[in-house]
Amino acid sequence: MYLIDQDAGFPAIDPDDMNGRTRTFLILQGPPSSFFRRLSRKIEAQGGRTIKINFNASDWLYSLGMNTVNFRRSATVWPGWVREFARANQVTDVIVYGDCREYHKVAISTLRPMGVMIHVLEEGYVRPAWITYERNGVNGHSRLADMSLTDIDTEKVLAAEADETNNIEGTMWSYVLSGMFYYAAAYWMRPLFPFYRSHRPQGTVEEAWMWLKRLPHLPKSRMDAKLRGGQITRGSTPYFLVLLQLAGDSQMREHSGFQSISEFIELCIRSFSAAAGPDEHLVFKSHPLDSNAPYLRNEIKLLAERYGLAGRCELIDGGKLAYLADNARGVVSINSTACQVSIRRGIPTKVLGRAIYNHSSLAASGSLEEFFRSPEAPDIESYKLFHRFLLLTVQIKGSFYSQEGIELALDPLVEKIFAKIDPTDAYVRVRPPAVVEAGALKYGS
Repeated sequence: MYLIDQDAGFPAIDPDDMNGRTRTFLILQGPPSSFFRRLSRKIEAQGGRTIKINFNASDWLYSLGMNTVNFRRSATVWPGWVREFARANQVTDVIVYGDCREYHKVAISTLRPMGVMIHVLEEGYVRPAWITYERNGVNGHSRLADMSLTDIDTEKVLAAEADETNNIEGTMWSYVLSGMFYYAAAYWMRPLFPFYRSHRPQGTVEEAWMWLKRLPHLPKSRMDAKLRGGQITRGSTPYFLVLLQLAGDSQMREHSGFQSISEFIELCIRSFSAAAGPDEHLVFKSHPLDSNAPYLRNEIKLLAERYGLAGRCELIDGGKLAYLADNARGVVSINSTACQVSIRRGIPTKVLGRAIYNHSSLAASGSLEEFFRSPEAPDIESYKLFHRFLLLTVQIKGSFYSQEGIELALDPLVEKIFAKIDPTDAYVRVRPPAVVEAGALKYGS
């Protein structure tokens, strides 16, 4: 039991609550579902101890029944607060959903040097209905983004059993509805957490208003996208497909050199005008959750006219990605996980940001203009090996939002969390021990 008022400083723990437990898990912001609450019960059943920090009212609502502390102060005191909190409560592990939220970034950079183990959860690299678990970081912060495919122990990967079947359905609407509830509750109950600032660059009210304006037109725009997508894929005009991402997505904000989606769009159109054939078109596909798509359509039209491509660039607001990708000459993205759809189909793919699959045998090298001139196809066998490696190491079958998906994911996740070694280590080649020679670090033979 905590002997603390909400604003009384650093909490003290009742010694009787320890009961010989040796690992204390500090849990920060999670997905808008019961996932973290149920995860904490699993961890406690294994002998661990959990403490959940709430930063807003929605965090509080989703953590009812957990061992919690409300952080209601300014973010400026968070670095020192979390450091002393971890020391006072002998925290050994931190669990976060995403490693790019400001509270999470500070906690990781503060506690990792103290010897605290970092566990990061995120939406699956392989979608839908998978979740990602890695130690220390995901996406551009993942160790996979720095490793070579030659580091994979091919024999072990091919010899291991990897279940690729996944029949979980209904996760998209659960995700959307849960997210709407999360941000609505955080907004309407914000006086309870007056200093909280969301990690999303776009305000909650502004985004909600954009969706409300768009909803009446959504059925028609989806039908138009389906019809236009069919015309494009069945037509004889060659085209490249560009996958757009959410402006507030940490993949774009943290793991690319772009300041905005608009900057990315202009680079694609400018490079296309300089390198593409005169009969080729550039087709942009909006993100399924982007409320800003109608504005992007006008922007694309104006940029196309500026670069002499009037009538050759357009936006598809909806439709099936695989259907559009199958018939494209190539696919371009910043670093969307959706690129794996094109890579596994052998479709030339160009990645402009930092991503775990941005390897020379999977994604095209060279400049964007070179890609438009001569798109380089991926090595499908290399991707099959990489995909299998992901399933065996950092992917867990399940979902953060459906009851079926949560139940399926919890046991294997807890097993990975308590594992003595990083699950990835079991399937990478062991490098020879490092030796220091003449002041330089070299690998011994």
